[in-house]
Amino acid sequence: MLKELKRVVYQVEDVAAAKEWYGRMLGSEPAFDSPLGAIFRVSENSLSLAKAGEAAAGEDRVTVYWEVDDVDQAFARLIELGAQAKMPPANVLTLRVAQVTDPFGNTLGLSGGIP
Repeated sequence: MLKELKRVVYQVEDVAAAKEWYGRMLGSEPAFDSPLGAIFRVSENSLSLAKAGEAAAGEDRVTVYWEVDDVDQAFARLIELGAQAKMPPANVLTLRVAQVTDPFGNTLGLSGGIP
């Protein structure tokens, strides 16, 4: 079901400052840039910086997304195995994404193409 780690999302309070710092650290400009976030390409993967919401102040500041063939199918299977729905499948830009919480409290992100 899980193919490979694909993307890490860091929630940050100050997107501009984080974008500048990560840009210097990675030695590159973001592949996508907006006031609400930025995406850096790192080899075959990506590092996303997203504007932190109020709920993100202490928890879930980092989400790792796993590449899957079918986000809806993987989401359903994880729920069947005892995970809890956190963010149901949705289209975001050019991706289909979802999130679940495993039985141990960890957030698993799912990412794939839009069907």
